[in-house]
Amino acid sequence: MTRPRLPLVSPSCCLLAIALLVWAPRLRAQTAATGTIAGRVTDARTARGLVAATVEVDGARRGATTDAEGRYRIASVAAGDHVIRVRRLGYAAAAQSVSVAAGQEVTADFALQFAAVPLDAIVITGTPGGEQWRAIGNAISTIDASEALQRSAAPNLGALL
Repeated sequence: MTRPRLPLVSPSCCLLAIALLVWAPRLRAQTAATGTIAGRVTDARTARGLVAATVEVDGARRGATTDAEGRYRIASVAAGDHVIRVRRLGYAAAAQSVSVAAGQEVTADFALQFAAVPLDAIVITGTPGGEQWRAIGNAISTIDASEALQRSAAPNLGALL
């Protein structure tokens, strides 16, 4: 009577097991050397949370966008000192230094000041080379926004648009 043969383990399974044994401690150490930055971005005047503010860690490819309450969370930030920058359209940018400890969460809250951003002139072109005005087929005009605002009854440029 012959004994049944046990299936042999393939060489690729052995290599996978060895790779896991070698790399697992390194991955665990890498994860332990990171922390989390969380906080809230608010309007300095009203203290209400600002939605869609961009929060970034300088020098790292990490960032987040605030939710409807102005809260954000950035995970897997390398332990150490970092500068956090916050930007939001209509508000002055802000920065804050934080020290992230491995396995810990640090809080960085921001209160942004309202800041009007002046708009520069916008030039739109779409026809390369020289063309006759009649041959283009589009209307061509120039609008001076400040002059149009003065001539209208609109209180601001947003209402004029």
